[in-house]
Amino acid sequence: MKRIALGMGLSDYYDHGIARGIVKYARNKPDWRLYGQGWMFSPLEDLSAWDGDGVIVRLEYAEQIPCLSGLACPVVDVANAFGIHRICRVHNDDYETGRLAGRHFKEKGFSSFAFCGTSHGEWSRQRLAGFMDETGQHRMPVFLRPLR
Repeated sequence: MKRIALGMGLSDYYDHGIARGIVKYARNKPDWRLYGQGWMFSPLEDLSAWDGDGVIVRLEYAEQIPCLSGLACPVVDVANAFGIHRICRVHNDDYETGRLAGRHFKEKGFSSFAFCGTSHGEWSRQRLAGFMDETGQHRMPVFLRPLR
């Protein structure tokens, strides 16, 4: 039996969407047992003491890194906030997301741009880069705030 932990709080739509996709996939894997928070999963008491076969996590805060990088099993991050050795990432094409947003505003006739993102997170940096490249404006107001 494969024991897979979901290290996410299921506190927002993104977490729920990821969890739904994992549950749907796991239905076709009768040898998988999922652990996490919420009624769909077997209880997960302490991720730092996890001795299962793998972890799927939304790694958003630097404080999570020591716990996760110290685990003996594979860890897959779905947040793309940090590039950590030994932790694999599955994520959107955030640069292209930024480009698409910039293209949309240009097609709507806008000529002044600003960007609002998080003060940390690779995904936010990539979206800003794509937005700036698409709009051709590399000097614009940028509003960054902590994720918390």
